Amino acid sequence: MIDVFAVGASGLLLVATLQLLWNLRYFEVLAELKPVEPAKFPSVSIVVPACDEERGVEAAIGRMTESDYPDLEVIAINDRSTDRTGELLDRLAADRSTLRVEHVVDLPEGWLGKVNALESGRRSAEGELLLFIDGDVQLQPGALRRAVALLVEQDLDHVSLIPAASSGTWIGQILMNSSIHVLMSVIPARYICDADWATGAGSGCFNLVRASVLEELGGFEKIRLEVIDDAALGVLIGSSGYRSRCFSGRGSVHVEWYSGARDLVRGLEKNAFAGLGYHLPLAVAVIAFAALFWVSAFIGPWLSSRPWVLALALFVQVGYGAALMVESRRMGFPRWADLFYPLGSWVMPFIVLRSAVVCMARGAVEWRGTRYSLRELRSARVMGAQGFHWMRLGLVRPPRTS
Repeated sequence: MIDVFAVGASGLLLVATLQLLWNLRYFEVLAELKPVEPAKFPSVSIVVPACDEERGVEAAIGRMTESDYPDLEVIAINDRSTDRTGELLDRLAADRSTLRVEHVVDLPEGWLGKVNALESGRRSAEGELLLFIDGDVQLQPGALRRAVALLVEQDLDHVSLIPAASSGTWIGQILMNSSIHVLMSVIPARYICDADWATGAGSGCFNLVRASVLEELGGFEKIRLEVIDDAALGVLIGSSGYRSRCFSGRGSVHVEWYSGARDLVRGLEKNAFAGLGYHLPLAVAVIAFAALFWVSAFIGPWLSSRPWVLALALFVQVGYGAALMVESRRMGFPRWADLFYPLGSWVMPFIVLRSAVVCMARGAVEWRGTRYSLRELRSARVMGAQGFHWMRLGLVRPPRTS
């Protein structure tokens, strides 16, 4: 029986390796593309929500206002911050003509804080294109021009970038790489990287969309209670019939997502259970499968009495690790962290379990000092279980014909 589980797990890991390499075929790197620049660039409004971001918001927003883009405004939304975020933004705006600051004091009922901030910025933005971007993102010189040129050249409605990401500690980097690899194994790259398919993906580090498209969709109203709002925006745009494409942001956008392992676990507390649609049975099934799989893959072969079972497992594991490093190079993640992927793979089921237990115990998702009840979040859910929603859209719906 041990041999059966060990060989089966090795087979699944081999499939995962091939799927990962197949996905990479579709992820173009924005920085490596050379779209023809339009004769006149459309105006762009960068909308940046910020809540208790005093540590780095001044430098990040300052860099955005120094962009080489010819027709640009930056709108910083101070979302009920309790630290000096608002004060720092106001001071920065006094010296930057392209920067406007809005202060959100009260949160309307039935809205998540960040989504409400994004909607506030959308309503006041004057640009033909809107770039929604988190306050800690480093936007590289020329990235916005290239993305806009690509959007115009390919007649796209939405462009999203998966950022190059780093963490402040080695264990945080290992866990972050593992979480991203899990996400990348779920994303149907063929569909979200091809504008002719009726689906899409989004990233809080770079969501560029036509203002007219968002207006037609009713702004953020439909996803006002989506915890994973960035991905939900991409799904909403693509599945509504608009042209959406996702690219690797290596060399274009960079973010330090979490300063360490504790921050990562805390940050994924709200996202992991939300990504499974707040379905406890589904969360239990995912955790149980993941635990059984990794025990079978990494412990089972050493308990086998047949040497070829261990040899097969080691061959597949090394191949999978090499594939992860290829993916990290393509997407801009530190490759050294992939050497420790078994450690990260063991911790990820715990993170999902913790997210489900904490959210169910509270009966709510708590984030940035505000509590949102699970009943309310479930009733307004648009995406359902994120990964399964993507696969349903990509595999069931045919390509667009117009």
